[in-house]
Amino acid sequence: MIEFRTRTPHDLRFIPFHHPYSTHHSHRHHLAVCLTPARDSLPIAGIVAPHGEVTAVDIQEGMLNQAQERARKADITTVRFLRAGLGEGRLEHNYYDRAVMVTVLGEIPDREAVLRELFDALKPGGILLVEETIRDPHFQTHGTVSRLAGAAGFREKDFFGNRFSYTLLLEKPSRE
Repeated sequence: MIEFRTRTPHDLRFIPFHHPYSTHHSHRHHLAVCLTPARDSLPIAGIVAPHGEVTAVDIQEGMLNQAQERARKADITTVRFLRAGLGEGRLEHNYYDRAVMVTVLGEIPDREAVLRELFDALKPGGILLVEETIRDPHFQTHGTVSRLAGAAGFREKDFFGNRFSYTLLLEKPSRE
């Protein structure tokens, strides 16, 4: 199990990202929904390599181009880039093991649609990591994120931080 703890907001190398790997696990799929795909998706690709793949999603082609160029220069081949707006229904259903949203939820007009799409995209037992910090002008409180995520079907698994800067782990319940 790999476990990272937040040192400072926006430092994904240290975010609580519990990821069980063993020799009998199949290929893992991760979704990075970020304001800066290069900053967030490439470190995640390093964490999950060699048995994982990251899909970096952004609505802005320029941001994805920057991330693709950085991935090419760093010889990172386990990142797929998808130009899409979340909530448009472009993500595969029951495909991803983990999803990461770093200070992006408040930027999206239809947060409910985004969380429903992420819920559908995650496999049962999958984890959505949401990080928020008060320094972001579109900061979402823990209560707001929990309420929206619960309406989409998620249940809160863990919380790290405080009311000004936090990481929230949300789980898509396993089928019973």
